[in-house]
Amino acid sequence: MKTSLPNALTVIALLLIPLLTFGQVLNPGASFSTYRTLSTAFIAGNNVLLSGSIEGVESLQDTCLIKGNSFICPGSPAQLCAPALADAYLWSTGDTTRCVYVSLPGTYSVTVTAVGGLVSTCSKTIALNQDTTCEITGNTVICQGQTTQLCAAVDGAIDYWWITGAQTQCINVTTAGTYSVTVTNANGCKSECTKIVTVSETDTCLITGPDVICPGQTARLCVPAGASDYWWITGAQTQCIDVSTAGTYSITITDANGCKSECTKIVTVSETDTCLITETVICPGQSTRLCVPAGASDYWWITGAQTQCIDVTTAGLYSVTVTDANGCKSECSVIVALSGPDTCLITETVICPGQSTRLCVPLAGASDYWWITGAQTQCIDVTTAGLYSVTVTDANGCKSECSVIVALSGPDTCLITGPDVICPGQTARLCVPAGASDYWWITG
Repeated sequence: MKTSLPNALTVIALLLIPLLTFGQVLNPGASFSTYRTLSTAFIAGNNVLLSGSIEGVESLQDTCLIKGNSFICPGSPAQLCAPALADAYLWSTGDTTRCVYVSLPGTYSVTVTAVGGLVSTCSKTIALNQDTTCEITGNTVICQGQTTQLCAAVDGAIDYWWITGAQTQCINVTTAGTYSVTVTNANGCKSECTKIVTVSETDTCLITGPDVICPGQTARLCVPAGASDYWWITGAQTQCIDVSTAGTYSITITDANGCKSECTKIVTVSETDTCLITETVICPGQSTRLCVPAGASDYWWITGAQTQCIDVTTAGLYSVTVTDANGCKSECSVIVALSGPDTCLITETVICPGQSTRLCVPLAGASDYWWITGAQTQCIDVTTAGLYSVTVTDANGCKSECSVIVALSGPDTCLITGPDVICPGQTARLCVPAGASDYWWITG
């Protein structure tokens, strides 16, 4: 601003300058000055008579000039300053200092009284900087092993400074933590914002349920609840599925954050040995052992026994329920029959002198014969009297023993009694001793 000199202003100048000698006149409206070395002058009317010189002149036009930013940053005051070396300052805010701090937009003015009483007023309009609100965009939750991109969204930003040291608008993060960034715009206004990123704690994808299923039965396979989506290899979209066949079962789980997890379970069908009871026949007067295959975790016989084998002495129906290590049950039964009666009977008991006789047992279907003579056939031929015994084993393993005493028949008693001669025309009777079992004459 250019200010004219007031009337009757006296200035005393101690030194003369070559261009303004004593008695020279300054025209009204000419610029006055502040100075380092002052002298006095006498001013009358619109003319100024200098009585000295002015050294280091600065134009009064610059006396009132407010310096400072034309913008203020939100939350940060701006400093406005008037020129130095003035005698007094009066701001529109009421402050009387050379500099003031303002925090609101508006027009601020100051009246400056220079040395010698010159008064000058000037103003400056301060605008609020455009919105520099800092906001970080990007996911707040990341999936395990994945990344998310965080970006500082501020219009007109010229500088970024992330807590990671990055100086770009966007950064990629893979770990949980608190991420902050300081953004500076073209007017130097700074804004800071923060975002907390967490890693999704998706429940470990674990399929529960038996690894082995029993033949003809089903098993339920499940994964933890709470997921937003389930997708089994079977096409099912439920938390649990029921399976009845062996195979590999997998599932993909998606949680509320979109994070996916996959797991697998191999299911087999138990190869439980068929429940089969050994032995079906019991020998007279003996016992037999009934058994089922070993390796089961539990046995339960109809008799109440809980062992792999039981001994029975009577015929009847016997059943057992077998449970294997996988909890699979199998049931079987058998009818135990009593083997036929002891039929070990040796034929023949007498031997004729000088002859032989055949001793036989009637068990033609026996599996084994053992005679006292060492023979292992159904029949033996003997020529001497004595005790003969045999042990017979039938197809069921039942043994039967029998014996016989073979006696030698008495002396030859074949004597024909009767006349050796007969008279012509007569007959004679020939006889042998009675008691024989068979007679066979030559006459037929």
